[in-house]
This record gives sequence, C-alpha cells and structure tokens, in this order.
Amino acid sequence: FVDQTMRERENCILMHRVFQHDLYRLRLNTARAYVQALETSSNPISLSNTEPLKLSAQVLGLGPTFKLRVELQNTSPATPSLHLAIIFHCDDRIYTVQRSFV
Repeated sequence: FVDQTMRERENCILMHRVFQHDLYRLRLNTARAYVQALETSSNPISLSNTEPLKLSAQVLGLGPTFKLRVELQNTSPATPSLHLAIIFHCDDRIYTVQRSFV
C-alpha cells in the first residue's frame, strides 16, 4: 500500500495525463459508435410511421443467472400498436430462456 502511494505521488502528472487520454479515447469511441448506429439505422427507435416503436433493454444481475428487462413503447399518441410479438434469439448452448416468445 505504501509503495503504491509513493508511486502515485511520484508519477501523479503522468497518471493524470494517461487518465485524460483514456477518457478522451472513450468519448471518441462512443461518439463513433453512436454515428455508426445512426448511419446503419440500428437505433432503438423505429423510423417507420406505421409502427412507431421504441425498444430498450436492461440487463439485471451478473454471473450465470441474470434477467433481461425489455421495454417496448409506442411513441405515437394516436396510432395503436396491435398484435406484436418479441422473440428472444440466443445461443442455446450458453443461455437458457424461460419464454422465448412474448
């Protein structure tokens, strides 16, 4: 612990520069991925007027067992979305899905 503290004191400027550089790279990679998602239309919001939907997913938990919370939202104030289904497709050698069709 003491050695680590001494190393941090001696190299504080360099460590801060490396941290800032890594943070800038993370922001750049995030911006590039966002632009790519917009260009390939792989965003969670449908651009179709016939099915105005927004899809979001959240992973709850870590390890071998987790839950996937999926929210499908109609973004149109006037057009109802009827007779929709969600199908979960995964590698069944790795994952087990209780209900693959909702």
